[in-house]
Amino acid sequence: VPVITPSELPHRGKNELISLVIPLEGVEADDVDGEVQQLLGPQGKVAALERTNSLFVMDIGANVQRVYDLLTASSS
Repeated sequence: VPVITPSELPHRGKNELISLVIPLEGVEADDVDGEVQQLLGPQGKVAALERTNSLFVMDIGANVQRVYDLLTASSS
């Protein structure tokens, strides 16, 4: 499963399995990982990276894009 950057998200397929590390601001990774997991499909996974306060998210492109948009909108 390729690990991509946020700038690559719009160029990836909606049904392509991808992973992305999302840095967080204003929230703690371990506080939101459970909520993010509920937004993912059955093959999706999320892991809180506490040391960098980031989330590692793996799922199909459409779900990863939605999670990225929600998390970056709330931190800006």
